[in-house]
Amino acid sequence: MLSTNATNVTFDKNLYEWMPVSWSDGDDTQSIMMRATTFKDPSGVNKTTFQYRQNNGWVAAVTDAEVGDDFTVGNIEITIGAINKDLKTVNFWRGNVQMDFDASEDETGSWTLTSFAATGDNVTQVNTSNSWVQ
Repeated sequence: MLSTNATNVTFDKNLYEWMPVSWSDGDDTQSIMMRATTFKDPSGVNKTTFQYRQNNGWVAAVTDAEVGDDFTVGNIEITIGAINKDLKTVNFWRGNVQMDFDASEDETGSWTLTSFAATGDNVTQVNTSNSWVQ
C-alpha cells in the first residue's frame, strides 16, 4: 500500500496480495483483509473488483467498480478513486472518515500497523503493533 496523502491509500496488486482495513467508532471495531483483483478497462473505463476474506475464502465486496463508486463491508465504507489497469493499482479512501496510518510487511508476509489516526465523525487512535493472520 502506498499512502498518497492523509486520506487516500493506493493498493498495488503487483506488490501486495492483500491489505488490512479497519473501522472503529470508539465502542465497536471491525478489521478485515481486503484485496483488489480483476483490473480491466472495457470500453476504456478502468474497473476493478474488491474482495474480502471470510471463513477461509475470498468473497466479492464489489465487482467491476469504477472511479467514484462506493461499497460497504460491515461498517467499513469504501470510496473508489483512480484505477490503473496496466499498473494494477487502485486508490481508495474510507467513506466520510479521514484516515492516516503507516503499515509495513516483513519478509514472512506479516503486517504491522505502526500508527493509526482518524479524524471526522468517528475518531480513533491506535499506537500499537498488530499481528495480521491470513
